[in-house]
Amino acid sequence: MKDLRITLVQGATHWHDPVGNREYYGGLISGLQGNTDLVLLPETFTSGFSNDAIAQAETMDGPTVVWIREQACALGAAICGSVQLRDIGTPVTNLGAMTCPLGYAFTLWVQSDLQVPAMGEFGSPVVRLETFGTYSCRNINGAATGQLSQHATSNAVDVAAFVLKDGRRISVLGGWTGTGLDGERAGRFLHTVRNSACRRFNIVLSPDYNAAHRDHMHFDMGRGPLCR
Repeated sequence: MKDLRITLVQGATHWHDPVGNREYYGGLISGLQGNTDLVLLPETFTSGFSNDAIAQAETMDGPTVVWIREQACALGAAICGSVQLRDIGTPVTNLGAMTCPLGYAFTLWVQSDLQVPAMGEFGSPVVRLETFGTYSCRNINGAATGQLSQHATSNAVDVAAFVLKDGRRISVLGGWTGTGLDGERAGRFLHTVRNSACRRFNIVLSPDYNAAHRDHMHFDMGRGPLCR
């Protein structure tokens, strides 16, 4: 098997200007034909680097996605941008742009892996997820030096709590040890959905990993596997 050639693209930011970004980045990647297998665009490219990603997000037949497909055909390479999940069946708070692989895995996890254990433990379905978000330009654990976090490329999401239809809120911080308000049921539920996440994401970090994750479960599509 030949080595996979990956091109990371970063350049001058065109704020709130999707058309300008397409023209600019089109020029940057135009000479890559035959020299790369995978092109990774900046994390908020598809929303035009807007701070209001929800309003700027396009559908999968929007002009930026059409442009990406055309560029991929011209280069003979895969091109990866980012997506903004707007409706995956269950409301999720604080979601920003995320990489396509992360968006796909997260959608499958939310749609397929939460309701059965929620009904089994509480007799009530999950109607909302609370997260700490996706994109954050920082190093791992917010350190001043060291390796960039997967959050820096919108390739990670942190899940903090699950709200049930009957009004109960099952938080990672309060329920992980099984000694909180909902006792062992909360602990079993959280461990079950963490274990199912390990089948969806490359890296899953929970309170079992270290104290920095005591209040959330971290999911990302970086180099793995790692499930703790």
